[in-house]
Amino acid sequence: MLGRFGIRAFPLAPLAFFLAFLLGTSFASKKNVDKSISYKGRPICTTEKCFKVAVSLYGAMSKKANVDPCENWDEFACGGYDEQDLHELNMEKDINEVNVKTVVKQGIMDMLDHVVVTPDFEDKAELRPHGVDKLTFERMRRYYKTCMDWSPSERAGLTPLRKIIQQFHNIWSDAETIYTPIGHYIDAVVNRHPPAAYSDLSMGAMDRPETAEVTRILSDYGIWVFARFAPQQSLFNSSEMRIGIQPWIAPGLPERRMYDNSDFYNAYKSFAERILKTLSRPQWENPSWTNMGKNLVDFEWQLWNITPPAEQLRDVQSNTVLWTSAKLEEVAPDIGLRDVLRDLPITDKKKLDELEVFLPDYLLKLNKIITKTPRHIIRGYIILKTFQQTYDLLDAGIADNYRSVQRKISGAKNEPSLEKKCKARVSEHFGPIVGSVLINHTFIPEALAEGHKMFADIRTELIRTLNDTEWMFNETKEAAIEKASKAEAMIGFPQKNPNLLDWEELRQMFAGAAVKSWESPQDWTHMDDYLQMQRWYTRRGWIKDMSRPPNKYKWLIDAYDTETYYSHQLNRVVIPAGTMVPPMFDVQLPSYVNYGALGTFMGTELMHGFDSIGNTFSLNGTMDPQFAERDQQRYDERAQCFFDKYEGMELKTNDKKKLTFNVGPRLDSIIADTHGVDLAYYAWKAGKHKDQMVPGHSQYTDDQMFFLIRSLFHCSKERPQVLRNDIGHGMDLPKRVRSWAPLEDSWAWQKAFKCKPKKKVCRIYGEDENPGKYIKLTPSQLNGTANETANVTEPWNPDKYYYIPDEDEDEDGKKDENGEEDIPAEYDEKEE
Repeated sequence: MLGRFGIRAFPLAPLAFFLAFLLGTSFASKKNVDKSISYKGRPICTTEKCFKVAVSLYGAMSKKANVDPCENWDEFACGGYDEQDLHELNMEKDINEVNVKTVVKQGIMDMLDHVVVTPDFEDKAELRPHGVDKLTFERMRRYYKTCMDWSPSERAGLTPLRKIIQQFHNIWSDAETIYTPIGHYIDAVVNRHPPAAYSDLSMGAMDRPETAEVTRILSDYGIWVFARFAPQQSLFNSSEMRIGIQPWIAPGLPERRMYDNSDFYNAYKSFAERILKTLSRPQWENPSWTNMGKNLVDFEWQLWNITPPAEQLRDVQSNTVLWTSAKLEEVAPDIGLRDVLRDLPITDKKKLDELEVFLPDYLLKLNKIITKTPRHIIRGYIILKTFQQTYDLLDAGIADNYRSVQRKISGAKNEPSLEKKCKARVSEHFGPIVGSVLINHTFIPEALAEGHKMFADIRTELIRTLNDTEWMFNETKEAAIEKASKAEAMIGFPQKNPNLLDWEELRQMFAGAAVKSWESPQDWTHMDDYLQMQRWYTRRGWIKDMSRPPNKYKWLIDAYDTETYYSHQLNRVVIPAGTMVPPMFDVQLPSYVNYGALGTFMGTELMHGFDSIGNTFSLNGTMDPQFAERDQQRYDERAQCFFDKYEGMELKTNDKKKLTFNVGPRLDSIIADTHGVDLAYYAWKAGKHKDQMVPGHSQYTDDQMFFLIRSLFHCSKERPQVLRNDIGHGMDLPKRVRSWAPLEDSWAWQKAFKCKPKKKVCRIYGEDENPGKYIKLTPSQLNGTANETANVTEPWNPDKYYYIPDEDEDEDGKKDENGEEDIPAEYDEKEE
């Protein structure tokens, strides 16, 4: 039996030589090596894909001897990352973190070379999907070429942005002849001064038409200032499309604390002032200009102060209302949305009286701030937000300066290469075309079938878990089980609306999309291409999406993405093909690898349908709370256990600084991670698979390998600022917490590594596996018979839960023959 410290009985150091021998002799020349290799009679997997898993695990796990997995799982499973410096991890200076997912993502991005870089369309016939037409394909390539040809952008400098802002100045200058003092009327008309020269008055009703006109111009390009609006599937009627409105909360400094930091504040203030001076006409001179940068930053700070906490930003159900356009105008007239919405290219104007507004209280407060703010501050803020959403498309000194600011905030050392940026923009605007090529070239039908089988197994386990949840009343349990049984997975790639394997659908989808051509002006830049595609998508969305029922098969990510997500409105988990590659998944890999990696992501996403947000959505995707008040109270009581366990948890960055994070906005992520792991584990165990061993790791049981694989995909090496940013405004657990903390609430993990819980095990769903086993003891109890029963040797701790066996459990921690199997046997210190 492997004890907690005996887990390292098979030394890991020889693994490098073992793999080097196999890789050097067989891996480079053929996919499979001698299949007769075995360990103690059990075959070892010797495929190329198993080697990838072995190498990834070896690189992640600690090389230190005698690391106790029960006491320091993060070090045990992920210590290899901390033991390597950035150079050893090939962490380029424009990369903020390195983990298995980033490596997989880079491999996928490298494959884009064959799609967008290869110059001759005819030379790569094997990559072209069936039925592909050259016009559609070359449109994507021209877009990439224009992006890579940076010389026009260098010559243009800020000109593409000035074209947009010039439209603002014209609108405001024309309006200014009405508002300026009589002595300045002729001056404004003749010289067309930019408006700030005579606009110290606060915003009022006369400003609304100009604000609406500017908003109309920007919204065409997907640029937002105070609020964003777009077609969306209704939250109240899932069979309808409606106009969704939500505040645009995008401050220049991503955290409140940065506005209190004098270094950040002063740098940002100077930058804001420079932006406005640069983008305004030379004759704009005004005494108030000196304080313009400060006034703008202070205005942003006011908006930060009314921004709801992260928990509220996630609570869609409680913070979305149905408004008419008249109600919107009544509550927030100075945002200027009513006239813009009225002019949208939609045929059913009744939609204007069915607006779904998120955070209406914020809009009310925002409008009050705007009405008290001088119009030149509002206009300066509009210019600033426009720059911040387009600066990365520009080649100008001030854009370079802002990129430097962003690197300082993010922690990156260098700017990403132009090639990386251009590939990302091709993905943004031509993702379905790129996905079609990659899917046709690399994806196999067997992977799709295996992925659906895994999801079905995990969904079955969720139904069983819900059925075993004793605290839920019958009607709530039945509704939850029905929702779980109706949950589906969209795996691999979109197969409807559009189907990536049907090129004719893609051709029709991109009909009318325009990029640079021989007819374009000589000074045409990539920013012109980018904004033109943005405008095409925007118009297409209003004309097509609002005129038909919701797309129930819509993907929010590309088929080659490496992230997964759960859609509350569709009750579906989305698993892109980018996650279905080694070492995350492959039909030839052992089942504990597939379930431990991709399976745990499936389980986690599926559990989001049953967290505090998911429980407010029906199986049809409408906002309809599924829990009765009594059930919600019981849910909250159990969720509080997780909150108490994580609250105040301290982390250390790579530069040894301590940080704490706010649990509130991450609580659902914690609950989903914890239960998602167990869903995948028990679904895997139900299959009773007979698997080969991963080479170099034969000292671990299959159960242990499952959890090692699970944590492998949360091990990471990041720059210190990345962790600070995750803690400051992230919504998920930082990876260095996610790698280990959810496992401490998994009985399956405890059993696999023969661990005893350090604290009370928190659960929301499922059977209470060990009722009454972990309790708090008084000093007298600790020194009495309870001490003997609990085998407690340390000093009394008032906050600790001590393990007490029940009547059916024998001294080894196992149920007797009349009881059910329970938690793992106690670890015997003497056996060590």
